[in-house]
Amino acid sequence: TLHLISSQGHSQTIEEIVKATKQTVTVPTKYHELGSQIAYFKGGTEIFFGEKCVLADGLGHFINDLEENRQIFMDAAALDEFFCAKILFAIDFRAQRWMGQCRDAKED
Repeated sequence: TLHLISSQGHSQTIEEIVKATKQTVTVPTKYHELGSQIAYFKGGTEIFFGEKCVLADGLGHFINDLEENRQIFMDAAALDEFFCAKILFAIDFRAQRWMGQCRDAKED
């Protein structure tokens, strides 16, 4: 949904997306919004998978990197209105791959 909205409805309008998903989604465009989205995702991950799961740990490290390189991320977000959405898309893609690997794992 986030990708569809950030692409400005090349395939669907925002109204069609909201109607189909029955939720309002906003694309973060600023550094602080990006940090909040990742922190919320990390919190949800900890609730579902535990604080010591690989995904929550990786998100925690990324949040630290985000804070340590604040100015770089702020500048990149200012130059590219889709920068924050691209970061979140990459995180979502990798999280989905990890969950798929967990689903397909076989016990020995």
